[in-house]
Amino acid sequence: MKKVWMWPKTDINSDTVTDAKSTLTEIEQYFSDLYAPYKVVYFSRARVGLMAISVIRELSRSQLTFVQPFSSHCVLSAISYQSTPSTIFPEQSEQQIIYHQWGNKTQVNQQFYNNVLVEDAVDSLILTNEKSELFPNNAPFCLISLPKICQVSVGAIVVCQQDDDYHKLIKQRAIMEQELGSIIEHLNIPCFQEKTLQVTPTLVPKIEKSIDVLIDTAVNKIQSNIANISQTFPKLALSFENLSKRLPSNIVISKSLFTEQELCSLIPFNVIEQQRTYFNYEQQCCEKVWLLPCHLQAEWCL
Repeated sequence: MKKVWMWPKTDINSDTVTDAKSTLTEIEQYFSDLYAPYKVVYFSRARVGLMAISVIRELSRSQLTFVQPFSSHCVLSAISYQSTPSTIFPEQSEQQIIYHQWGNKTQVNQQFYNNVLVEDAVDSLILTNEKSELFPNNAPFCLISLPKICQVSVGAIVVCQQDDDYHKLIKQRAIMEQELGSIIEHLNIPCFQEKTLQVTPTLVPKIEKSIDVLIDTAVNKIQSNIANISQTFPKLALSFENLSKRLPSNIVISKSLFTEQELCSLIPFNVIEQQRTYFNYEQQCCEKVWLLPCHLQAEWCL
C-alpha cells in the first residue's frame, strides 16, 4: 500500500532545481496578480524567508519570538538566526509567529499575541487576496511554502502587507546571495542542500508547464480529496464553505472521534506520522490529533 506523508514530497537535486530567472519572475508575477494589491517576494525556502524577515525587522538575540510548542527544526533554526525562540508565555515575547496548522486558519487572542510578525501559512493553499485570509491576525507578512501546496521541489513566497517591507526584503535577498560557481551541483550532496538554498535564495524549482497549471491541478485534487474524505467519514461533518478561499494540506481529527483501528481501516493508503501534536492558541495547550492528508499526493479515490 502506498505511503503518504503529511505534505507532498519531491526530491531536491540538480534535476529538480534551477537558477532560471524567468521562472523566478513567473512565480512572483503569478502570486502578485493573485494577491494584489499585496506584493510578493520569492525565496528558495520558507526558512530562508523567515531569516530575511527577522533581519529586516531588526530582531536581536535578546528578543523572544514566540513559536508554538513542537515547532519543527526548520522554524526554530530560522528564528534563532536573529532572535531567541520561545514556546511559553506569548504575551512576554516581543513578537509572535502564528502557524495556520496544516492549512487551517488560526485566529488568536490579541491580548496574548499582541505583535504577530508572521502568518505562518506554509501549507495553506490560499486562493484569494482577502486580508482576512492572508493576514487574519494582521501580521505584516504571510509565508507560504510551494512544495507543501503544489508539485515542486523548492520555493516559498512572502506576501507583504506594506510596500516598505517588500522593498526591504528584495534588498535583503540580494545581500544574502553568494556566488559559489556551479551551485546547482551542491544540491546532489545531502548535507549541502539546505546551506546551498540559503546562500542562493533565488534558486527555483524546475517547472515543466507553468505555475498556474500546477496550482490549478493542486486545487482540483485537494477539493476532490476533501469531498471523498467527507463521504468516507460522514461524522466529521466537514464544512465546504471556505474551499474557494483556503485549502488545507490535512484534515485534523480529534482522537476522541476514532480509534486508530477505525481510522486506518478506512484510509486507502498508509499515513506516515498519522498522529501529531495540535496547539490550541486560545487555551494555550497541546493535544494529540489524527491527520488525514488531503494534499495532491494523497489518493482518496472512491
